[in-house]
This record gives sequence, C-alpha cells and structure tokens, in this order.
Amino acid sequence: NRLIGLWWHGRLNSNDREIQASLDRLRRDHSRFDRMQVTCSIGRETLLEIGVPEENILLLPMGVDLSRFQHTVTPTERTQIRDHFGVPPKALVIGCFQKDGEGWEDGMKPKLIKGPDILADVLESLSQNHRIFVVIPGPARGYLKQRLNKAKVPYAAPGLIPDRELRKLYSTLDIYISPSRDEGGPAGALESMASGVPLVSTRTGMPVDMIENGKNGFLVDVEDVDGLVNCTTELINNPSFRRRLADNALETIQRYDWPILSKRYVSELYDPMTNGYS
Repeated sequence: NRLIGLWWHGRLNSNDREIQASLDRLRRDHSRFDRMQVTCSIGRETLLEIGVPEENILLLPMGVDLSRFQHTVTPTERTQIRDHFGVPPKALVIGCFQKDGEGWEDGMKPKLIKGPDILADVLESLSQNHRIFVVIPGPARGYLKQRLNKAKVPYAAPGLIPDRELRKLYSTLDIYISPSRDEGGPAGALESMASGVPLVSTRTGMPVDMIENGKNGFLVDVEDVDGLVNCTTELINNPSFRRRLADNALETIQRYDWPILSKRYVSELYDPMTNGYS
C-alpha cells in the first residue's frame, strides 16, 4: 500500500499539546508516507522544518460547497432569519462560528488554540464604542458566553444547530472574526466569504493564502487584539467598504468550490499515488 498523510494544521510552534504530539510522531514516521498533503503555506513550512522532503509535500486547500453557502438573501428574508434566531433586525452583528471550548458540554475551559480569550477581548473593546450584537452558535461556547455576560455584550447562542440552519445564520452577520492562534482552515473563514460576510482574521491557516489585506478581507498578527479591533471598527464605520470587501471575497472564494477542488485532489494527489496499480 502507498500511504498519504494529511496535515491539516499550521504552525510548528503551536502551544497545543495534541498538535505537538502529532508533530513529534511525524518527525519519527514521515518517511512511511509517499505524500503529505497540507491545506496552507504555513502547514507546508512546518513540514519542511521537521524534515519532510519538499517533493513529498502537496499543498491542496480545503474547500467550501458554494451551492450550500449562498449570499443571495433579500432584506426581507434577512430580517425574518434574524427574528428567527433572536437577532435584532437593525443590529450590527458580529459572528464567530467555531467551537472554542474544550470538550462537548458547556465548554467553560477555553480551547486557547481557537482564541476565545482573544475574541472576548475584541468584543468587549468594540462594545465600549459601538452597539454590537454577537452570534456564536455551536457547542462548548461556555467560556465565551461567560465573558460576554460579564461585559454585558448582547448575543445569541443557539447551540448545535442543523446544517441548513447554520447556512441561514451567516446571513444574520455583518462581520465575521476568526481569532485563532493556529489553523489548517478554518471552515468558518471560507463559509463567511462564500456567504458574503467580510472577514477579519489572524494570520493563520488558509486566510494567509487567500486574503489580500484590505482588498478582500483583513489579516492581523496572532494575538493582536488592537489590530482586530481596529480592522473591525473600520468595517463598522464604513458599510460601503464592508460591501466592497465582501464582493471581492466572493470572487476569491469561487476557486475554492469543492467541485473544482475535488478534481485537483484526484489529478494531483490520488492519481499519482495509484499510477501503475490496478
């Protein structure tokens, strides 16, 4: 058998113990794999640093199903969807849809690699000068909810919801923030861009390869709370700029549609591995 390894993470210097354990195994065992696939350039650099030969690394990004995440929602539909989820119709809404607590219950222990402490600091700062509303679906969001409650920042936390509801939920947003310390994706960055929601992200994972800063989104350094606040504030204060970034992001995301990427997975990853096999 020929083996393909997947490294859907990012940095070598991640503080996450599970990721470090995986990297330690790769240092020992990467020679067993005929090919290692990564989703972002940071992941590629990480594998090179631990000794994986360059010719064995293939950068193939993860994708998004553009037929599922659509931005064509009328103002009336948007108001109805907001009402359904308890979002005020005229609110300035900021979202982050990634699971950022440990485990699958209340999530009071923050999963620091996802940056819920960073996000809470950003939202608290923004709420001091702007009337914002926050949408945070998914399980294990307890730490973030506790921080928002303490800061008196209003939010909707619908918990784990069906996929069809998640797609609708993006249409409630004005801005999406991705505050992670390390990523291979994240899926939320791709889904927000596909949904016509301007993205503000730390320099992690795929956004580093996808975003032209200030053109189709914003990138700031990891743990840069002030940078996230400043970029989000610029979008809050300039609705036409928000629309322009979102429109440019929609153009960018077209090449990440799964029907397009799946053909690349076949031709660049799987076909070469099966060459000569019946």
